[in-house]
Amino acid sequence: MTYTTNLTQKGQVTIPIQIRKFLGLKPREKITFTKIKDKVTIAPAKDFLSLMGSVKSPLKYTDEEADKKVLSYIKKDYEK
Repeated sequence: MTYTTNLTQKGQVTIPIQIRKFLGLKPREKITFTKIKDKVTIAPAKDFLSLMGSVKSPLKYTDEEADKKVLSYIKKDYEK
């Protein structure tokens, strides 16, 4: 089903109630927009800290090294 809403001068939109219920969104909850080619998806934001330690890796990074790796990966999406 398709829902239509208006974009305000500040770039804000109201997410239709049916979509908020489907995604389980609550007021003031963070959401994530993901651009894949010519489409954008919306989803509840993952609590990044709750994922800590959930993936085991033989590679060890300092916080600074990890930040650089993440930023270089994200940068690729904006260069397209």
